Amino acid sequence: MLSHVRATPAQERRISEAFDEFRADVKNLGGGEARRSRKEIADALRGPTFDGVTLGEQFARHDTVIEGTRKAFVGLVARVHDTLEPEQRTRLASLVERGPRFGWWQ
Repeated sequence: MLSHVRATPAQERRISEAFDEFRADVKNLGGGEARRSRKEIADALRGPTFDGVTLGEQFARHDTVIEGTRKAFVGLVARVHDTLEPEQRTRLASLVERGPRFGWWQ
């Protein structure tokens, strides 16, 4: 992606830092939620009666994680936008619009 938009080395560093921070934010937001969710679902299936309240609480936690991830993603896109020049943003927008080709961005 960086070569496609013809990012300078300084831009590459800034964008890489933004992606690293995004990944760390998402990891912190999730904080083992997937494992916890699987255990709760398994427990609900094992129980003699179905506990829909636990799953409802689980979905509420998921909503919080999703909201945080959305905010982190908006921040990421804003940082990338601010880092690139107008022509580079146009190139990136076209790349995003087309989507991945053959398993990778081309």
